[in-house]
Amino acid sequence: MLDPACGSGSFLVAAIRHAIKAARQEGLSDAEALARLQKQVCGIDIHPVAVHLARAAWVMAAKEVISVASGGITDIAVPVYLGDSLQLLHDTQSFLTIEDVVVPATGDPKGRSLTFPLSLVNRPRVFGPLMVRIAADIAAGDGPGHALEEFAENLDTHEAEVMATTAAKLADLHAD
Repeated sequence: MLDPACGSGSFLVAAIRHAIKAARQEGLSDAEALARLQKQVCGIDIHPVAVHLARAAWVMAAKEVISVASGGITDIAVPVYLGDSLQLLHDTQSFLTIEDVVVPATGDPKGRSLTFPLSLVNRPRVFGPLMVRIAADIAAGDGPGHALEEFAENLDTHEAEVMATTAAKLADLHAD
């Protein structure tokens, strides 16, 4: 279930409750139910605060399978993303063959855009924590370099180069 304008996550919560009930009826373990939730119940919203609220709602709705399945792991990938799902900015032929996802920085007077390697975006357990670390480092005034060094072993050469450029643009946007 994808909610392309999830807001605070009300539909996600309902879908998670339904999915957990179905998983229990199928006899799935909590780990299997959590893995299914991470693949099958996701949301997108354009507003950063809504995304944070929806992520919190997602976690709270899934807490019964997270607490048992995670075994103390605290870095669960929550499939709720910041984005504008109402705009398809690619033509349909190239959309299926893209290597990088380009996202315009909405409202940026300089017209900058952010580029993310599709291969990295498709690995949310690396992409999510990397983006959180980049954002935290930029907010703290440290710049994104430490985050990229920390995640270097998880990135191929193309991913590292693209993310270095994107992280620098994010720092510039934050400064502006």
